[in-house]
Amino acid sequence: MQNGIPSGLASGLTGIVVGLLAIALPSPAQLPTQVLGPQIKTPPKSQASPPKPQEDRFPPNPLEIQEPDPLLPQGKQPLSAAERDRLRTALDALSAQGSAKLQAGQTQEAFDLWNRELRLRRALGYREELIALGRVGEIAWQQGQTQEVRYITQRLQQIQAAIQKPPVPADQADLTELLGIAYQLVRSPNLALSVYEPKLAQARQRKNALEEFNTLNEIGLLQLNWFRYPSAAQTYRDLLTIARQNQDPTSEVLYLIQLTYVHEQAKQPEQAVPYLEDLLQIYQEQPEVLPALTLRLAENYDAARNFEKAEQNYQAAYTLSQAITQSSYGADALQKLGKLYRRNDRWDAAIQVYDFLVDYGQTINDLYISMNAADQLGQLRLLQKDTAGAIAAFQQGLQFAQVLQLRPEYFSKRIETAQKPADSSSSPADSPKVEPKASPTTPSTSPTSPTIEKQKKS
Repeated sequence: MQNGIPSGLASGLTGIVVGLLAIALPSPAQLPTQVLGPQIKTPPKSQASPPKPQEDRFPPNPLEIQEPDPLLPQGKQPLSAAERDRLRTALDALSAQGSAKLQAGQTQEAFDLWNRELRLRRALGYREELIALGRVGEIAWQQGQTQEVRYITQRLQQIQAAIQKPPVPADQADLTELLGIAYQLVRSPNLALSVYEPKLAQARQRKNALEEFNTLNEIGLLQLNWFRYPSAAQTYRDLLTIARQNQDPTSEVLYLIQLTYVHEQAKQPEQAVPYLEDLLQIYQEQPEVLPALTLRLAENYDAARNFEKAEQNYQAAYTLSQAITQSSYGADALQKLGKLYRRNDRWDAAIQVYDFLVDYGQTINDLYISMNAADQLGQLRLLQKDTAGAIAAFQQGLQFAQVLQLRPEYFSKRIETAQKPADSSSSPADSPKVEPKASPTTPSTSPTSPTIEKQKKS
């Protein structure tokens, strides 16, 4: 290669140019002596050695090498049943040898064996070849063998084109399914969708409800795996519609859960809310499920900045958890309710919650909850300039921390800081930060807000 021109082409061009110059210009013998001037003899040039052929930058595709192979009977197609069995056994052995080489750290040798296997699998038909391509393709992707993944993907595309041409193979549906799986194994979601989407359109055209249902599930799972949440939401809405039309409550619950998850992952909490409310309606007769669902609903209302609904559902989650002694959901709901109040500068309501949590943590034998609640309580009382109340709360927190052997020095420092005279010119470095006030939709403190009564310690 010379300046981007292949060496053979460069030599040919040189010859043409020299020939044209020879035709256009007279020879030295034809020129007058005055023009020629004194003749200067130059030493003969040493003959240049021919350029060495450069190595091909793109090695041949190992899946397309056309060489006779001792494992494959020559000149006989199709193979007999006995020959197919013998070849299949030999190829399974090649596959096992490749796995052993990879285990021994001989990656190139492993793929050399697998490529030979894949070339020979063609003789057994598309079905067996697709299974093998998917298996080796996934290993290649896991091992970072980009070129190998490319070769296998190209072969999958060749098979896809072949099975779509007439005459269509009798097992086209099975081959299409295997092709979609193989594309997923080599991490080619767009190519997988190029298989599933026409399949879905055909199922709908033929009004084949079962095939439509199965294909939608395949597409939805693929979209979830590749974080394509807007597309996944539409797919699962279609599946939810089918489940409701078929009066299939099990599938309906599954797709409501999937739609909740999809919208939460897409940071669309307000769109997750309706599906959670539907789930709550379905599970009204199963109280053991209600605290978790209600807490999830409250969290989505909170994220959507609908603080009034969030407050109601946090309180409801706590109440529901007490009816069936699910203390973990109750504690979680109260802690998040306290944070909601604090974010919205509802300090009196937050103090009431954290004061209750100090006792509640002891009641359910979870001193970690009590310790954190005492810390929050102390910080809030400092914000209200209630130094004595803050010190009392931090002292409680210190007692819990000493029992847990967790951060006692933190509470000691809090107590020490709170006992120092306030400096009007500056605030302590470790004083609690006041979070920004929420939007006007924030519920205001009112006497109608539900009150949490303290439980007696057991």
